[in-house]
Order: sequence, then C-alpha cells, then structure tokens
Amino acid sequence: MGWYCGSSNNKTHPVAKKHPNAWGIYDMHGNVYEWCTDWYGDYTDPHGSYTISKRVLRGGSYFNFARYCRSAYRNRFLHSDRNVFIGFRLVFFHFQQFEKEGKKTILLTATRTLAFRLVFFQLSKL
Repeated sequence: MGWYCGSSNNKTHPVAKKHPNAWGIYDMHGNVYEWCTDWYGDYTDPHGSYTISKRVLRGGSYFNFARYCRSAYRNRFLHSDRNVFIGFRLVFFHFQQFEKEGKKTILLTATRTLAFRLVFFQLSKL
C-alpha cells in the first residue's frame, strides 16, 4: 500500500520509499494523485467529453483513505488547478523493430517510470 492518510503523517514522501507493484512501478497508489490525459466523463468514453473542463486524477494521495488509493478510483480537477497532492508520471520506452513472417513489427516496452510531485506557489499582489 502506498502513502495514504493512515501512514503519511499528512505529507508527501519521496518516490520509491515503498515497495514497487508487480511490474516494478513505484507509487501507483497514494502519495500524490496522477494527472491523466482523459477528460472527466462517463466511463463509456475512455477519453471523456471535451466539453468538460475537468481532467481525471487517479491513484489517490497522501490525505485519502486507503480505499481511494487505487487505480480504478477517479477524481477530477480543473485542468488549470495546481496542488501539492497532484503529480504526473514520465514513462521511458524502449523501441525494438524486428521482422517476423515477412511483417515488420515494433515492440514497445516500458523500461522505467518516474513519478513527480508538482509544487506550485501562488504569489499574491503586493
């Protein structure tokens, strides 16, 4: 289980301080929400409605109960919102091209992921 309200001391933690999941990926659940590219909408459209201005967040964060720290849980925020509990993930891929039975095939393998916490400061006018 990742960082959630029962283990986090109400703060974010550096990536990879907990065990990775079965695929070797750290911090998929808890710590910070992960921004997704889909717009929040009905599950029947995986990309969501472009008329909605809210983006999907997944995975829960350090202040959520454990039941919300899972990939299937979706939250939403305006795409312009910034907060310490929202992050993103970079995925590095390895491309391999080969020919099999006369057909060219490209194999795409995720070799590494990095999770980041976004920190934004709001400056007030003097």
